[in-house]
Amino acid sequence: MNPSSIPDALHQLKSLWLRPLYRNSLYLILNIGITSFLGFFFWLIVAKVYSDVEVGYSSAIVSAINLLAMLSMVGLSSWIIRFLPRSEEPRNMINTAFTFSGCVAIAAAIIFLLGVRIWAPDLNFINRNAVFILVFVVIAPLAALSLLSNCIFIASRDSLFTLIKDVGVSLAKIVLALLFAANFHSFGIVSSWGIALAMGVGISVLLFIPKMQPAYKPAVKVNMGLIRKTWKYAGNSYISTLFGGAPAQIFPLMVLTLTTVQNNAHFYIAWMIANLLFAVPVSISQSFFVEISHFPDHDSLKKNLFLSLKFVYLLIIPLMIILMVASGWLLGAFGSGYVEDG
Repeated sequence: MNPSSIPDALHQLKSLWLRPLYRNSLYLILNIGITSFLGFFFWLIVAKVYSDVEVGYSSAIVSAINLLAMLSMVGLSSWIIRFLPRSEEPRNMINTAFTFSGCVAIAAAIIFLLGVRIWAPDLNFINRNAVFILVFVVIAPLAALSLLSNCIFIASRDSLFTLIKDVGVSLAKIVLALLFAANFHSFGIVSSWGIALAMGVGISVLLFIPKMQPAYKPAVKVNMGLIRKTWKYAGNSYISTLFGGAPAQIFPLMVLTLTTVQNNAHFYIAWMIANLLFAVPVSISQSFFVEISHFPDHDSLKKNLFLSLKFVYLLIIPLMIILMVASGWLLGAFGSGYVEDG
């Protein structure tokens, strides 16, 4: 390489980094990459410390809570990304989204447990223990608020906060899962995840969001006027989000119901690895969505769309090759059963 070309290359890298589309996409992809690695490490430790049955049950519970969190978004995730950048009442909008989504998540968790014998009979053991019920109902809104926090960071073009929060949550749940292994069994895994989520949400609400919105103070309030103005948009985006994201959370519940809890443990790990690929276009499309929300003119739309598509293919093709080559080794780290069923 010609030494004189090094400054030019550095200048090009700097110019790319200064583009919010690339910068925020990279933060989100880094977030997915690092948290996926830590998630892989988390489930690897869990698979060694807990039994296959406990891993199978806990992965199904985590999937159920993630599904409820997604359902409780009621379109507010896209609503935040679309309207927060140009909102005249950003603090009011944030509190409305948090309160509304949190209440829906609590209601959804209660309804899920009331009908668990119908849609996930193997999880009915939760209803036999008051502590398990409480943990389940508390974690569901925390998962929803965590998702909304990320949307607020993305909408504000501060995806670095998403990276910091999610990496912290991932590290915390590893430590907590080891501490809970002796006494809590399946709910040791779930509780470690829930407590880590609570820490992440607390840091987001008390530190990160006020840094972006200096006058922000968390409050339990719903401004129905804000929702009424944009309910059609939120409703349409909610439907598309469900079609796009719900299957990822439903599949583990289906595997648990139709096969065995051990098979669900094996499936969940393979599915988690595959989700690494899905995360790339999702992250880049979120950044693209933010950019056109800030600059909705036709020229910006066309330019950012081209850059987004180019970035997706640049990253997804080598990742596909790497996973195809390394998938056997990755699954083998968990045990022979994971390789055979994965």
